[in-house]
Amino acid sequence: MFALRFKSSKIIYFFLLIFCISNSGFSQTSGWYQQRFQVGDSLLSVHFVNSQTGWVCGKNSLILKSTNGGTDWNQQVTGFNNTLENIYFTSILSGYTSGQGGLILKTTNQGINWIQQNSGTTNYLK
Repeated sequence: MFALRFKSSKIIYFFLLIFCISNSGFSQTSGWYQQRFQVGDSLLSVHFVNSQTGWVCGKNSLILKSTNGGTDWNQQVTGFNNTLENIYFTSILSGYTSGQGGLILKTTNQGINWIQQNSGTTNYLK
């Protein structure tokens, strides 16, 4: 009887050890870090074209660009004051954003300049 208890307790400890080791990876930082922005506006959409370069957009035509995986963000000027709901880049150069008042903006130079496109509507584009 003692031998059976000893053997079963070894098995339990073995599985407990395996469980702790396998879950230790989940208790570590998962690669997500909260970023705090000083701009004071809500962010509504994010799009990365690769592991380093991405954009976010939000209220008051806010567009921010990162070239280091989201560690740092630089604001890009659109010249508009609409809420931007979505942002998507088809390449590292060309992208689109859309939102309030039927606004669609396009860039062909990584967001340095944004050009209004005709959407044919004044509806909110999501």
